[in-house]
Amino acid sequence: MKKVAGKLNNSTYEPFLKRNMIYIVVLFITEIRLIWNYLFGFRWPSSYVLSCNVFTYDFGFMPRAFIASAVKLVFGNHIYSLKFLYILIIGSSLLILFFFMYMSYYFNIRTRNIVGGVLILWYSLSIYSAYISYEMGYFEQYAYALLCIFILLAKKIKSPDYFTFLCSALSLVILLISETNAFFICPILFFMNLKKLIKKPYKKSRFESWLIFLFGYLFSIIYCIAIGMTSVPKAQIEKLLTLIKNHASYFENLDEIGEYFYNGRIYESYSNKIEFKVWEWQLKFYMFLILLTVSIIFMSAKQYQKAIYYIVAVIIMMLCLYSLNFIAWDTDRFKFGAAMAVTFFSIWIISESEIKITAINREMFYILIIGTMGMIMIMDYRLGEPEGVTYNNSLAQFISTLRNTWQINY
Repeated sequence: MKKVAGKLNNSTYEPFLKRNMIYIVVLFITEIRLIWNYLFGFRWPSSYVLSCNVFTYDFGFMPRAFIASAVKLVFGNHIYSLKFLYILIIGSSLLILFFFMYMSYYFNIRTRNIVGGVLILWYSLSIYSAYISYEMGYFEQYAYALLCIFILLAKKIKSPDYFTFLCSALSLVILLISETNAFFICPILFFMNLKKLIKKPYKKSRFESWLIFLFGYLFSIIYCIAIGMTSVPKAQIEKLLTLIKNHASYFENLDEIGEYFYNGRIYESYSNKIEFKVWEWQLKFYMFLILLTVSIIFMSAKQYQKAIYYIVAVIIMMLCLYSLNFIAWDTDRFKFGAAMAVTFFSIWIISESEIKITAINREMFYILIIGTMGMIMIMDYRLGEPEGVTYNNSLAQFISTLRNTWQINY
């Protein structure tokens, strides 16, 4: 750049701003909206959520006790402190928030990929970005946080075999966190892994890679089925409940929550809850818009195989999430999971692609503009609010919530 008396010539700013204004605007709006929606959806974890986070392996293995056991191994009996749990739970949700904030910076500033930047803008405009904080403390949140870290590190993993091993290992870990992640997270990792294997050049060792791949996920499937059919011995859960109550008598409904760990998911009791629920048009609009946009990107770049792979992968992920209507009643969370699956997989496949989208054609420009207008139209749509729980309707309410809860003395 030209300098005048040691300063940048003002004339050099104009072309710089003109070239980068769209990226700066998208980045600024996305970051502000992500932070606002996080505060908007923020609520302190309920007593139910807090209680679930203190069941450990102290008296033997049980499903969904991995997080508490790992944390207790490092921090000891601090796990029974409410304030420690607040830090743990809120910290995991902040990791997810920072992931999306970083990826917005990555697309808009580092790679100047306008389509990737707009996808995260759409996510920030949607209500799903408020669910990061609204749903914090549930076991799926820890799995999402691990997925975020893995996606950030994925580009540095050059070996397909090593990538396969890590995907398989991570799948098992997130199933130890909660077997429902077989529907939330495992399909994302599966198709990330499969994409790497398909891309690998043909040679004899490729057969070994496929064996590792199939064995890793087959083991995860067997584990999931076994967990669904196995109950924890009642004596084990009673000892654990006594231990928890001795350390923290203030946890509510421990005996009731303990039944979930003792009886597993009690699949037999769900037989009368099976029903076909129609997803709201707002959710379908969000997922279809992202699916359409990413598919057109690949087809415009004449990467037709990648476009077909992406479409098939997303459809299968949606079927996995929809199938949860048959085995669980908390369908709003699974709708949120469907939106997150499409978002995470789309961000990953764009970031790992060789396509550099610094300019867009007229058709894509219209799609991005119309899509953004559509997302603005549905951005205050709610999946539903549990009885007695409200969103923060103002910053003052959020600050009051923080102050009042943090005054708890344990």
